[in-house]
Amino acid sequence: MKRDKAKDDILFNCRKLHELDYVASLYKNSAVVRMFLKSKCQGHQLFYSTHQEVYELIKEELEFAIPE
Repeated sequence: MKRDKAKDDILFNCRKLHELDYVASLYKNSAVVRMFLKSKCQGHQLFYSTHQEVYELIKEELEFAIPE
């Protein structure tokens, strides 16, 4: 699945499970990414983050490439 680049500047919403599922689905190891996102959401680390910032955080901490 390719990412929707129009969403990159839109804020990521931790309260909407479909957003977690969408971002996780962009990665080969989606289960790891989904658990990572849930953890960051519970720790309030993704509040007021754009989708692009979420991809960059995944790249920094999990070392997974940003999806195209």
